[in-house]
Amino acid sequence: MGIEHRWGQNLCDINLGKRIEFNPYEDRRLGNTPNQKAQFAALFLATALEAGNSSQIREAITICNQFFEKQERAGHMCLKRADAMPDGRNPPNEMLIAGAHYGIWALAKATILRYKLKYLAECRAFEERPEIWWDREFSLYALFSTTDGMVVCPSTRWVATNGKSPCYQRDAIHRERVGLPHIGKATKEDWWDLSDPQQAGVAWMRQLIRRGWYAMPKEFNSPLDWPFLPRFADEIRVHREPTFHYAYAPNGIRAMKVVNQAYANYETGEIHYDPIEITWDRDEDVVIRAA
Repeated sequence: MGIEHRWGQNLCDINLGKRIEFNPYEDRRLGNTPNQKAQFAALFLATALEAGNSSQIREAITICNQFFEKQERAGHMCLKRADAMPDGRNPPNEMLIAGAHYGIWALAKATILRYKLKYLAECRAFEERPEIWWDREFSLYALFSTTDGMVVCPSTRWVATNGKSPCYQRDAIHRERVGLPHIGKATKEDWWDLSDPQQAGVAWMRQLIRRGWYAMPKEFNSPLDWPFLPRFADEIRVHREPTFHYAYAPNGIRAMKVVNQAYANYETGEIHYDPIEITWDRDEDVVIRAA
């Protein structure tokens, strides 16, 4: 699991109060991937607020607002989509990111939220989109989680996991939010490492949750009761029963290394990320239409 760019270490350091070298106007040309653009937006905001530079603060807030606005328009966790790209390019979208990419984005988004909350007066021009992004993220977990807090859903950037969760960090944040006990690595305090660029995002989100920033109800009667359902670039359907859930993309997902369906049985612990023969009433599916 890499940090994608030196900006990952920069984000760790500035969150810990360390001095970093970052010039947004010179450094902007150094990173072009979606991961790097998220890191850049977070670093620009953090450094501008720390320096108290009012013109840079306004510019950084505009960049962050635009970033979250694209997520609203093109779909939650959609990083590349024609209507989100100013030049109209249409490479594959990436949604429900698994694995190493999650740590990169968690740190960038946790930084943006932390600095917004830390500098409320200076961030009056900030819209509510950072919070709404996390609302959609947490509702995503709730829609696709098992009773022990493992998030089982269609995904991209798929890697062979032998039936295990493709994103252990995501599971840990979901368990933290809903009050389920942690398992495995997350039971050890040194796993929540604020100095590790791959772990710092989930570690800062744990702190924010424990400090009471996030007050959404732990349970809900129906997934449709959730105020902010996730928005995807492709339609996803999920059917939930007391003992299992089945989630699938009926028209497929336009992305790399895709798994289009996921099944979890809560009684047996059985999990499938490939087609499985089951029967259910599709009229009862929760349908999350493409953004």
